[in-house]
Amino acid sequence: MERLAVDIEAPYDPIEASIHVGRYALALPFAAKRRVLDAACGEGYGSWLLANAGATEVIGVDISSEAIGKARTTFRHDTLHFDTSPGESLAELLPAGHFDLIVSIETIEHVADPETFLHALRKVASPDAIFIITCPNDHWYYGDAGSNPHHLRRLTLEQLKTMTIPILGDQVQWLLGSATLGFAAVDIEQEQLVNPAQSRFTQVIPSRLTLRVPSGPVGPTPTNASYFIGIWNAPDTIDGAGAFQALSMDEYSKMMWTATSPSQLAALQAEVAAERREREIVGVQAAALRRENEIVSSQLLTLRAALNAEQNQAAEMTARIQELDEALAWHVARIQNLEAEPSRRLLRRALGRLLRRALGHNISASSPLARLASRLRRRRGSS
Repeated sequence: MERLAVDIEAPYDPIEASIHVGRYALALPFAAKRRVLDAACGEGYGSWLLANAGATEVIGVDISSEAIGKARTTFRHDTLHFDTSPGESLAELLPAGHFDLIVSIETIEHVADPETFLHALRKVASPDAIFIITCPNDHWYYGDAGSNPHHLRRLTLEQLKTMTIPILGDQVQWLLGSATLGFAAVDIEQEQLVNPAQSRFTQVIPSRLTLRVPSGPVGPTPTNASYFIGIWNAPDTIDGAGAFQALSMDEYSKMMWTATSPSQLAALQAEVAAERREREIVGVQAAALRRENEIVSSQLLTLRAALNAEQNQAAEMTARIQELDEALAWHVARIQNLEAEPSRRLLRRALGRLLRRALGHNISASSPLARLASRLRRRRGSS
């Protein structure tokens, strides 16, 4: 059982309403003239019921500030107040020894430290306070392997006893919560008159005219009940309590036909079995795909690493090639210079011989040969 949305805009489901309100029905007979703490109150419908049952004060506390905001808007009463706190920190928020009745509905499976939570409840309670604590039977809902993703633990009835009795004491009565089936008498006008401008949870009506008949072999046990309830220090023994919705006979006949028709049951069982097989197949396929995804991811990482290494190596090779190109260009130029040097020396020698011959003759100073000889003399002198 998780937090229930109860504002006007939220869709209303009478089955869910019965499940949630039925938990609080146990506490209503004890609320009159008592100071009440509703620990983990959600959006406040249970706190409102307790206030309307005659409590002198009701404090609803929840870890969710969003839920507390909705509670303050939806449920108003002179003796009702809401506040925000984790369950383990209640003793820091509330006065010690203050509350005569403490209600905690489906909370102990959520808190990180259940022992600290229970000690906090004990600290803010008066010496003879009544405690009403419920806990879901997740072993029935989810089997041996599954779990509720919002629950930090799942408890059997014996485990719940072991956890709570050392802190809250052994003056406790244990009850089992389960579904009901029967008949009800309802007022015509009250059944028809629903105010659409208010949350339907503010229109819950106490019903005192109910009887419980023995269930026989189909009744709940600690292994197949929906939830467990512990009531500490109650002045009277509680036979049971809950909430119901009235059904038309059309709906009732559909339910009973489904419950009593062997062929329908066989079809439903076959459908459930087929669905379980399909879930198993899907689970195997999903596991295989996850494994394949791991392999592909590993290969992709390896390829990316190799690509990065190749890119780094290519960059180094490009830089080396550039260095070699520059060295090659320098050597080519040097070779060209060396190859041209003998030709320049031969030319200088031929010019020298021509010059010597010219100097042995009487040549005009203005002739081209004389000017060339003059330039060569000047170049030799400068070198």
